[in-house]
Amino acid sequence: MTDSELIDLAAKAARINVKKDLSGVWRNCTRMPPGFNIFDAEPWNPLEDDGDALRLAVKLEMKINISQGNVQVRYKEDAPLVFVRTGIDKNEATRKAITRAAAEIGRVPMTEQQFEAAMRTSQLEMEYADYICERYTVDFEEGFGLFKLMNGGDFYQGFKEKMVT
Repeated sequence: MTDSELIDLAAKAARINVKKDLSGVWRNCTRMPPGFNIFDAEPWNPLEDDGDALRLAVKLEMKINISQGNVQVRYKEDAPLVFVRTGIDKNEATRKAITRAAAEIGRVPMTEQQFEAAMRTSQLEMEYADYICERYTVDFEEGFGLFKLMNGGDFYQGFKEKMVT
């Protein structure tokens, strides 16, 4: 997998809306308002930024072990370990192992049952709001319009298809 594919899948696993700007920098566009300037969004790259990698590992509840020249990351008990040899730079190897493990999570789409269960809680609420904001270009007055669109269900099927495929 290329670095771009790893970053994209890792973001998907963590439910982070990322976009690549014209200069090739990945940007965290989660919770940005409609019509935002992409350069207003913070850069996001867990392969290069220790903080982004750590936040990714925490969000996905990863277990990390660094010993004897290797980094091992496990993202759930029955999943295989992700190994990276540290070589000279343990920090780089750790970031890479975290991002690879997150990408593995991002490769597996939600089932319809998982989606429906998550939509009955607030687990996907912010992501659903982001999905609507990306597709609806009118400014929302104090959030009331967005709330109405979320409850109206016009965007529900498209969001469901995005999440389960």
